[in-house]
Amino acid sequence: MSGLVSFAGAHYGGATYRWNNGGTGGALDLHDYAMSGDLGNPDRTSWADRTRTYLNANPDVNVIMWSWCGQADTTAANIDLYLNLMNQLETEYPHVTFVYMTGHLDGTGTNGNLNQRNEQIRAYARASNKVLFDFADIESYDPDGLVNYMALRANDNCDYDSDGNGSRDRNWAIDWQNANPGKWYSCSSAHSQPLNANQKAYAAWHMFARIAGWDGMPVVEEPVALPGQGGIPTDPDNDGLFEDLNANGRADFADVTLFFEYMEWIAANQPVALFDFNGNGRIDYADIAALFTEL
Repeated sequence: MSGLVSFAGAHYGGATYRWNNGGTGGALDLHDYAMSGDLGNPDRTSWADRTRTYLNANPDVNVIMWSWCGQADTTAANIDLYLNLMNQLETEYPHVTFVYMTGHLDGTGTNGNLNQRNEQIRAYARASNKVLFDFADIESYDPDGLVNYMALRANDNCDYDSDGNGSRDRNWAIDWQNANPGKWYSCSSAHSQPLNANQKAYAAWHMFARIAGWDGMPVVEEPVALPGQGGIPTDPDNDGLFEDLNANGRADFADVTLFFEYMEWIAANQPVALFDFNGNGRIDYADIAALFTEL
């Protein structure tokens, strides 16, 4: 998640994805590692009690999201236990959105027990209108979305069997990364590849935005007039960047001066992607130099 904030190619600009513990500076208030354990560690029920303790101590929290660490490959009864505990928590804390999750791929394919248990979770989520972060489904596709690698016995490291001989001989994430430089960002990805983590980060932010009320339609980003300026900035060369800050129809030194004077205001009030002239995902002094070179 942290790498997305500074990724120059991030949709809507990297600053859109700012987060911290407390939500300061307009960021998402995200309490990562708020509780120890996971859905199967140290057992299959402790997470629910820890959730109650945490929510009782933090009544401002309105979303809870627990993950598996391999234990989704279990019995149907154990998955029912998970679903029942989630449903019970939803009843006890009606103001909280509880996010369901599938288990990461383990290479057993379509007919494997893990996929059957993940399908059990999906079916419940669909029938009961739950919020589901489909971890396994995200791990099953590259950004092109043309191949279901889960069916090719992909594991959580993105290794898969490309020729059907029973041996995982290719890695879909590494292949896509090599073929698409600049369209993904390097980051830590436990037991996996950066692209896999990239996709989960984008999916999580999409989900968070929907929970917060976004309708899912693409956001049209438009600039607003800077303080003291009578016109809205324009994009004289149609490159998606609004170099003409004073709206006089051209990029000139007056625009550089305005950017320097109102840099903090621009960072706080304008769509970052429209004024990120050096493409680093944020508004900073380097953008002044980049703007100057365009004159």
